[in-house]
This record gives sequence, C-alpha cells and structure tokens, in this order.
Amino acid sequence: MAIPWLDHSAYTVEEASDLRRLVYNPPGKRIDRKKGRERLRLISPPFSIRRRPDVCVEAGRSLATFGPVFAQIYGQGEAPMTITSLRRRDHAADADALLGSVGFARSGVEVAVVDADGRPLPPGEVGEIVCRGDVVTAGYWDNPRATAEALRDGWLYTCDMGSFDRHGYLTLRDRSKDVIISGGSNIYPREVEEVLLRHADVAEVCVTGQPDPE
Repeated sequence: MAIPWLDHSAYTVEEASDLRRLVYNPPGKRIDRKKGRERLRLISPPFSIRRRPDVCVEAGRSLATFGPVFAQIYGQGEAPMTITSLRRRDHAADADALLGSVGFARSGVEVAVVDADGRPLPPGEVGEIVCRGDVVTAGYWDNPRATAEALRDGWLYTCDMGSFDRHGYLTLRDRSKDVIISGGSNIYPREVEEVLLRHADVAEVCVTGQPDPE
C-alpha cells in the first residue's frame, strides 16, 4: 500500500488478510468508514482481490463495514486472477447465494465443472473446476509430471471443487484435496466453517478431518 503510484491509480488490490484488519478492529474502537475507504484507496471504480476463496459471512461483514464497493476475482497462479469475477453490482444484490459465489467466467476464459472422468456436470452438481484460454499456463518449468496432471486436453484442472447455478455463477466448495470422506459421503470443510463463522463469538475457524477406525 506504500507504492507512490497508488495515490494516482483508479484501482487497488487488497489481500484478504489486510482487509480483515480493517473490518475487525480492536475491541471498543469504532471504524471510520471514510478513513477506512481512504486506507483501501477505494477510488472509482473500486477493486478488490481475495487471495483465498472466502465465505459469504466474511463478505457480508466487509459489505456491512464499507458498503457495496468491492469486486472479487477468482484465479490462481496458473491462470492469474482471470478465471471468474463477481462484479460490484452483484455485491449489492442482497442475496447470500450470489454473494457466496465467485461470479462468472471472465472474457477469454472458458470454465467448466467436471466429474472424476472429465465429463461436464450440469448446474447444481459439484465437481472439479477446469478452465482454458490464452491466459492459462503452458506448464510447469522442468516438471512434465506436474504439467501432465494439471493440463489435460487443453484444460487446466484447478483442484478446486465447485458448482454453477442456473445463471452461470460459480460457487467454490473446497479444495479437492481437503474434502473429507466419511461413511461414503463427501464433507466440504468450507461449508462447515461457514456455519461456525455465523456464531458471534467465532472470529476464525479451520475444519480438518481426522482418521477414524470406522
């Protein structure tokens, strides 16, 4: 935030950890929304990037503090912040389902949700998120094995699990490697975390699976 050109820029990137420090103030202190916006450099049109897929609860708290001034972008190093986006006006929709999504595919990028065999899934079905386009990496340097695992038939397999709604908005469920399998069912830690975060006394939470003999 100390880079001089930010004073003259119309866009600012703010990581989740820094945004949280503005939203969660020390006990007994009230946030000054005007000063908070100045610190974020939210100059028209405002812009925000979340480094990690966040839960609807966190987005709601941010909106309650600063108002509908954010845009979110979902991406990863292999497709730099260009997979999907949730626009500023989408944040003002006052719908938890929409607010909890990461938006729709950005221009020049094709996004799909597929099953374990790489077949596209219909809206509402959870699968792995894949994408393709000119922005997608050509592979990992000097690592053909990792390249073959991530890039298949021109698609980048993100290892993120998600689903589309009927309007084309994508919602992240969890990382495929974090899914907990119990009794033949898939449990997504992110969904459990979102419920726990709704409690007023819970500031942060992390759900992990533990081996069970049964």
